[in-house]
Amino acid sequence: NPMSQFESTEPQPTPENPLDDFAMGLIRKTALRLSRQRGFTRDEAADLRQELTLFVLLRLQNYQPSRGHLYAYLTTIVDRHAAKLCV
Repeated sequence: NPMSQFESTEPQPTPENPLDDFAMGLIRKTALRLSRQRGFTRDEAADLRQELTLFVLLRLQNYQPSRGHLYAYLTTIVDRHAAKLCV
C-alpha cells in the first residue's frame, strides 16, 4: 500500500518531545502576530506563546492520525485558539 509509507513517517509527539520545531515555530509566529494586533502589546508575546503552548499540549491527546496530518491539526487548533484570544 503506497499510503502506508507516508503514515509510518508522519511525525508523532512523544512524552520526551511533544512539540517539534514546526509546532514551536507555529506557536512563536502566531504569538508574535497576535502581539501586534489591537488589544495586545508586544510585551505580551511571551505570555501569548506560553498560552498557545499550553493549549497545544493539552490538546495533543485529541489528535487522530486517521483524520489528517499532525501539522494540519496543530495549525488548525493554534489558529482557532488565536482567534478566540482576539475576541
